[in-house]
Amino acid sequence: MYRPLSLLFLVMALAPLAGCGGLFYPSIAADYQRTLQIYEAGGSYERVIRDCNKGRRDIAAFARRCPEGSPCRQKENPGDLNLLTSRYDYLEAASCYRLGRLGTAWVLAAKPEHEYDPAMHKLLGSIHIARGESEKAAREYFYLLLLGDGESAAVLLPSLEADLDRKPLSYQTPHLLNLRAARYERINDTQAALRDYAASISVEPRQIHAYRQRARIFSDGGMPEKALAELNTAVFIDGRKKAYSDTRMDELQIAAVYFERGRLRLATSNVDGAMADFAAAARKSKDPRQAARVNFEIGQIHESTGNLDLAIASYKKAADLPGFGDPWYRMAICYAQNSMPRESKDALVTLARIDREKSETLAQSLKEMELLK
Repeated sequence: MYRPLSLLFLVMALAPLAGCGGLFYPSIAADYQRTLQIYEAGGSYERVIRDCNKGRRDIAAFARRCPEGSPCRQKENPGDLNLLTSRYDYLEAASCYRLGRLGTAWVLAAKPEHEYDPAMHKLLGSIHIARGESEKAAREYFYLLLLGDGESAAVLLPSLEADLDRKPLSYQTPHLLNLRAARYERINDTQAALRDYAASISVEPRQIHAYRQRARIFSDGGMPEKALAELNTAVFIDGRKKAYSDTRMDELQIAAVYFERGRLRLATSNVDGAMADFAAAARKSKDPRQAARVNFEIGQIHESTGNLDLAIASYKKAADLPGFGDPWYRMAICYAQNSMPRESKDALVTLARIDREKSETLAQSLKEMELLK
């Protein structure tokens, strides 16, 4: 009669190791995929919400049982646990949105850790549209553009513009004025766009977006001095203490402001000022994707002026972003031009893991140009 009890004690003793051994612990990644499939199939959103809560608890338990670098973590190989937790947050928020629980959906989507997640900003935009909060939805539209997700921004645009058409011309809020200005730009009515950007600045002079857009209009119109003045104002605003609702969004924009000012300075032969701005742009980039794009652009500028070593250094920084193949493509070329065939081949091998066809095509081109054997 003691045998069942002894077996129970044995199971309890092994329980802390079960996750490591994989005997009792389910696959975290597989659990998430099942929850995702239920959501995408339009299944029970209530079940999705329950599964998301359970999934996050399982991730936390797994992280405790199998810390980074442990054999059980390597065996399970669930990937980035923070990313998995974030994806569960999204599925739960999206399910709440579909069930009409807009408040709960907003709380989940607006967590600080999701600041650079385009999917969450798209969802926030949809929540604000459903609530009739068009100014806040317009903010999410511009945020998505800053994050480089034009496709998601385009999904929000028809509803935003329809709401904009219902507003009286006297309606004055900064993001909707910027949205209307952008529409004028698309039909090449730059004077109307400049008027709306000026009105937007009058409503909220601490913003950066309108100054940056006016600089682009002036630059495209062959007025580099005016464009530089706008960007100088944006930098001045960023350097002062300010506290308003879009400060975090402007933290993304300021890197682009420095980069654009650097390009203007480069065009006017102010090389030292340009390179200082490029360095500031890379340093101030908050979003890893933005930082990678800035460093990639800096690399291209160095490459175009023949500074291959500096170009390679910038491309290496850009390549820190997983799955970003462009810097490896350019590094393969720079190394080949620098008579460094081994390094060029290594870059091609890395590129092949991201885009095999592009790697093979480039390798063939370099061989035809006798830059690579």
